[in-house]
Amino acid sequence: MSTKRFFPFIIVFSISLYSCKVYQQVKFEGLSNLEVVPYTFAKTKVNADLKLNNPNKYNIIVKELQSELFINNEKITDYNLYDTSIIIPALQEYTHKLKLDVSTLTLLNSALNLSNSDSINYSIRGKIKVSAKFVNKTLPIDYNGKISARDLQ
Repeated sequence: MSTKRFFPFIIVFSISLYSCKVYQQVKFEGLSNLEVVPYTFAKTKVNADLKLNNPNKYNIIVKELQSELFINNEKITDYNLYDTSIIIPALQEYTHKLKLDVSTLTLLNSALNLSNSDSINYSIRGKIKVSAKFVNKTLPIDYNGKISARDLQ
């Protein structure tokens, strides 16, 4: 057998191994610029900036995002993006604008907790499907942070 027949396979296999090795996970940097907008008695709109950081030397494309937002370990809403192509530039932070519908009662309970302390604990859990260099990955999301009173508008 000739090596010419296997040469394309060796090239593709080598590139695949290299691509998998250098691919680093997109980092969640947290929420900021929270804005609470009264909507109805039952629902309230919350706008926020979700900060993502791409530590890779190439652009990352977010294909899908499925997440749940918790405040003080209580689920307040889901946030999902399907069939999207958000590009996070190489070696940069990216801010994605969130528009969430939240139960007014749940939000009021969280506001009462804020009156007793200077911050509220929150977490984002779920998964994110990303693509780069012809490699697709589904990565888990498990981020914990704090919202301070000064971050609320």
